[in-house]
Amino acid sequence: MAYIGTIIEESLSDNRLMSSFKIIRTKIEKVNDRHKTPWLKSWTLHEIEVPDDAAESTAHMLSGKIEASHNAWYIDFKNDQTHYIIFPGNFDLNRIGRWRSYFGRLHLRNLIQNRALVSDDKV
Repeated sequence: MAYIGTIIEESLSDNRLMSSFKIIRTKIEKVNDRHKTPWLKSWTLHEIEVPDDAAESTAHMLSGKIEASHNAWYIDFKNDQTHYIIFPGNFDLNRIGRWRSYFGRLHLRNLIQNRALVSDDKV
């Protein structure tokens, strides 16, 4: 089963990388205080599909391509069973049941807050 996720193009150190993904849809969002990225005027959000057999290698590759100077970004993609959460330099693989539990959601919220990240729809 394929994975679905969102990559904010501005989070990548090289946005040419987007050409290697199957993009389902793209949305441009004006930045506001909630985004906590005042150095940007907008976000380009690409919903992507990652083939099941490429999920781990994609997570590893993306962990080396996230712009890290602002410590403001993460990327995630998931299917019904597994959720990859990717930070600059590393990624976390979790079973969906864990994240749907109270403690899993609390743990994810803490991971995001501790990295100065924002995404209301991720938690």
